[in-house]
Amino acid sequence: MKPKKFDCVQMKHDIQQKLMKEFEGLSYEEQWAITEKRILADPILGPFWKNARPITTGAPGPQVGPEQFKGESKRSNPQS
Repeated sequence: MKPKKFDCVQMKHDIQQKLMKEFEGLSYEEQWAITEKRILADPILGPFWKNARPITTGAPGPQVGPEQFKGESKRSNPQS
């Protein structure tokens, strides 16, 4: 058996660790502002995100869409 040249799980772990360090001490809103800026700068994800609509599932928790991250947080979870 050939040794793996690419480890997807390790890559995901490394990226998450990098983001955790970068976002350390930032508020939820600040984290999302950075994330949205990166998404909008992406040539594939940017246009998709601009046209996305919030998905309402009825489940507790934030409803995600571009409008969610303009100004203050509009979380739908009353326990937050």
